[in-house]
Order: sequence, then C-alpha cells, then structure tokens
Amino acid sequence: IENDIVYERLGDAYFGLQDFENAIQNFKQCHLEQDDPNLMHTIYMIGLSYFHLQDYDHAISYFEDVLLENETPEVLYNCAVSYLCIGKVSRAMDYFEKLLDNDYLIEPICQELIFTNCFDEADQIAQKTNMISSASLSRIKADYLFTNNRLDEALFMKKTMILITQISYFMKS
Repeated sequence: IENDIVYERLGDAYFGLQDFENAIQNFKQCHLEQDDPNLMHTIYMIGLSYFHLQDYDHAISYFEDVLLENETPEVLYNCAVSYLCIGKVSRAMDYFEKLLDNDYLIEPICQELIFTNCFDEADQIAQKTNMISSASLSRIKADYLFTNNRLDEALFMKKTMILITQISYFMKS
C-alpha cells in the first residue's frame, strides 16, 4: 500500500508535466485489482491520461469503471466527450443528459457538441435547459465554422445571429 501512494504521486507528477505515458505507467503500478474506493482517483487519472493522449477507447474503459462507483460531473463529462470523439453521439448524449442540472456545464457541453459537428444536439441541450441563448449558440457555431474554413456557413450563421438579436430586441420593446 505504501508503494501505491508513491506510484500514485509519481503518476500525478508526470500528469502535471503532461507526460501522460509515464503517468499511466506509474498509476498502473498501484494495486488496481483491490476493491478499494481510494483507488478511484488513480483509475480516473489513468482514464484522463488516455483522454489527453486521444486514446478515447481506453479512456472510456477507465471512466466507466469510476462511474460504477461514483457518477461525478467531471467523470460523466469526460466520458461523454470521449464517446463524442469516437463518434458515439447517442451514448455521449446519454451522459450529457445526466449533467443538465449543472448550469456551469451547459455552455461547455454545447461547445463540445458543436466542435464535433453535432449542431442539432447542441440546439436540443440549449432548448432543454434555457441556459444559453440562441444568439450565443449561433456565435459559438459561427466561430467554429470560421476556424474550420467553412466561411459560407460561418457567414450565414453570423447573419442568423444578427437576425436573432434584432428580433429579441424588438420583442423586448
């Protein structure tokens, strides 16, 4: 057990240095086969290291193990994003749905969906929660499209955003 603490701290240190391969190597030296709730941090950090290495299948495996014990917003969010990154939008949406009570996550969820071209899903989340305006969502979409050289679509989105803003202004008057 004392060695586990050393390996966990080394793993945390390597993770902090963004040396994710060495972080994983050290985290895996801990006795992960033990049924110890204190190991959830280590298991999560392995998943997060794989996430940063863009090895989403492995990340999901570790995140799912943690979720069996404790569904924290952070783990749910990272698991959902991992599913998005491998194209499993429906599964990602299942996890995102569990996070809709966390107001601070609504805009990042919508951004993640937009960045993976899931505009309709981002619209659904925005409408369900009423936490992000249509204009803000359009701005995020337009910025994404512009950054990815989809200029005609970005221009259309910007015009839509201006129109929504004008309509909102006149409805308030």
